[in-house]
Amino acid sequence: MNYSIIMNMRVQDFGPRLIRSLRMGQFVGLNFGLVLLLAILIGLAGRAAYQISLQQNEVIQTRNRVERLTLRMQILTLERTDLLRRYLESGNRRQRLLYQSKHGEYETVYNELAFLLRNTNEARALQVVLETEDAFDGAVQEAFDLYDSGSPAEAQQFWETEGWVLQRNIIEATNRWIEVQDQQNEAIITQARRTESWAIWSVSLFSGLILLGGLLSSIVVTRSVTKPISNLVNKIKTVDFDLTTRVNASGPAEIAFLGQSFNAMAERLLQSKHELEAERDRFERELTAASQTQISFFPQFDPQIPYLDVACYWQPARELAGDFYTYMQLDQNRFGVVLGDVVGKGAAAAMTGSLTLGLTEAHLPDYHHPVELLTKLNNILCHRFRTDQAAVACCYAIFEASTRLMIVANAGSMFPYLRRRYTINEIEIGGLPVGLWPEAEYGAKCVPLQPGDLIVFSSDGLVEAKNLSGEFFGLDRFAAELRQVPDQASARQVIEHLTSALNAFAGPAHLSDDVTLIAIRVSS
Repeated sequence: MNYSIIMNMRVQDFGPRLIRSLRMGQFVGLNFGLVLLLAILIGLAGRAAYQISLQQNEVIQTRNRVERLTLRMQILTLERTDLLRRYLESGNRRQRLLYQSKHGEYETVYNELAFLLRNTNEARALQVVLETEDAFDGAVQEAFDLYDSGSPAEAQQFWETEGWVLQRNIIEATNRWIEVQDQQNEAIITQARRTESWAIWSVSLFSGLILLGGLLSSIVVTRSVTKPISNLVNKIKTVDFDLTTRVNASGPAEIAFLGQSFNAMAERLLQSKHELEAERDRFERELTAASQTQISFFPQFDPQIPYLDVACYWQPARELAGDFYTYMQLDQNRFGVVLGDVVGKGAAAAMTGSLTLGLTEAHLPDYHHPVELLTKLNNILCHRFRTDQAAVACCYAIFEASTRLMIVANAGSMFPYLRRRYTINEIEIGGLPVGLWPEAEYGAKCVPLQPGDLIVFSSDGLVEAKNLSGEFFGLDRFAAELRQVPDQASARQVIEHLTSALNAFAGPAHLSDDVTLIAIRVSS
């Protein structure tokens, strides 16, 4: 790489590296110091402009003073001449005293003028006035001497001949001095005003440039803080849905540290996300396998019973369900149906349900009465569940072909429904869920069956289903839907009617609990 390019990159990177090396307090202090320095420079520039303005005003005032003194000197010249003429004509002593007073004032004005003047041309012109004044004073003194020696007429004659010429000379010298002074006044005042204006405009421009530089530097300094913070805030807003987001760690040390910490946090979150996604995929695979395994526990086909039309439906709310069902041909005369609902949800409920299902199928052939089976299951599960406080609602019914009876026992499950023609009845038989109390007792009910009767067993997932408004499906709607089932509908058609009604009611709302249905139509 070219050496000049490398140097340019180093120069460009110097500013950000310098800023990152400063802490927030140092950065703020540097900014404050910069503002203070600019304020001091502006103050000094303003003071310089003020001093120049004062100097030029002093020059202008001096020239005005020179003008007034020049005018006064001219007036005094005329007044002295007039007083001298009056004295020589009248001999009035008071006129001579006034002349002497005016002469002293004239000398004072002249000395003040000589002190104020610094210009060579003016000084030369004023010197001419002084020389003419000296000649004028000599003539005046000679006139006074003649007058005092007793020759007033000679003194008056002398003054009319010699004094008039000297008086005219001093007036001409004074006029020439005034002309020079006027020229110099105009040039000096113009220059003073030009200098004052230049100073004001220069200071104004300098102050403006300083303010602009201060504004630009403040913007740069402020952006060095606000831009990294804004960038960090924007990145924080996007990191929720994009963990690959990274921020350029810039600005003062604390802000750069925040940027570095944010990048490290985002990197850790991204790594954790990948790990969680891998774990989720593994868990989903395991859940899918577990769900398929659980499904394999249930009967795969509807039973073929000569006097019964049986259809089953099982819909888990999650991958694994706590509901279960099974049926078994106990002998040539008896057919048993079991529907269970574990208290709880998820994997624990699914394991409990699978255990209960296995125990149920293992003991079904050994017990000829539903109460005996429920009692046996309760004893076993109470022993197994003594620490977990798990419980299983279970309904077990045996159908006898010879007697056309249904013997049903219930351990905390929903009452089965019996529809005979268009009359809906609940088969009210209750009991505690199995596994809840070791000494629980269960009862049974015998229900005579007639051709065309429809018996429906259901878990509570159907009646407790909610729509988006939070309304429950409910027992009344369940019974109403059963009434609408056609008289000749098969057990499978009954299941389809109820599940269609459930789907229409719930809409896009997710099921909150597992739904299990068993429909049995008694054949003629």
